[in-house]
Amino acid sequence: MLTPIDCTLELIEKHRIRSADVDRVNIHTYSVSRSTEIADPKTGKDAGFNAPFLLSVLLMEGGLPPEIFLNDEKVKDKQVQEFMKRCTPRSIRRAIRFILKKGA
Repeated sequence: MLTPIDCTLELIEKHRIRSADVDRVNIHTYSVSRSTEIADPKTGKDAGFNAPFLLSVLLMEGGLPPEIFLNDEKVKDKQVQEFMKRCTPRSIRRAIRFILKKGA
């Protein structure tokens, strides 16, 4: 299964999409992911649990360098903060669909 990070990386690679190309991002993810998300991260460590932050950095930089989680600079970056406002996490209710055999 592809996560929002995997999907974003694929789009960056295939279509060279960057933050300047994007108006809004609707992040469809599982309710479990949403329940562990830190809504307003203040530290690099907390930012690792925030989908809008992760996707913002991915689109702005083309990747997620490990050092963004070791300090708080990127979390406080005004461009990252502005782009995060354009990202809306949404929970998906189902991730699997069964197609039953006739008569089952």
